[in-house]
Amino acid sequence: MAINPLYFLATCALGWGFSLAIYRAVASRNGWPMGHMQARYPLIVTLLGVAALVLSFLFIAAAPAQRWPILLLGLLFSLFWLGFLRVAAQTALFLAPISALLLGVLWASNEDGLAEIRNLEDRALERAQRIEQRIEERWRQRGQPQDAVPSTDPMPTIIPPPARKSTPQ
Repeated sequence: MAINPLYFLATCALGWGFSLAIYRAVASRNGWPMGHMQARYPLIVTLLGVAALVLSFLFIAAAPAQRWPILLLGLLFSLFWLGFLRVAAQTALFLAPISALLLGVLWASNEDGLAEIRNLEDRALERAQRIEQRIEERWRQRGQPQDAVPSTDPMPTIIPPPARKSTPQ
């Protein structure tokens, strides 16, 4: 059985990224030690973790039927990294960006990876076109022209209802 380095890197990036993203909350709740970056710059650390997570999820989304095990293995790896190795979560500061960068470079340099990235772009464009079509259909259903621009007037003019004629009894 051959090991696919892209699957391995995606699993590692997901595990280390998730570990980085939630370590501060878990460590402060359980009284675990935090490193200098975790204590002083939590936003930077969280953003590094989220960036690794996003790249892993993009890799999984390109072919979800074949890559769903990455999600499960990455979450299990993250739980191991946090729960068993506790302080080793600090090393994820180096390992998460490196694994995410390697995943991105290898995925983009792979012929299949380029096709998958283009496929993601095509699917996003198709969704945008479907949304535009739905909006146009709703405009037509309301009987308003497509070119109609909603009023930007902050106080629309309110037209009072017509006065009722009083009928003698």
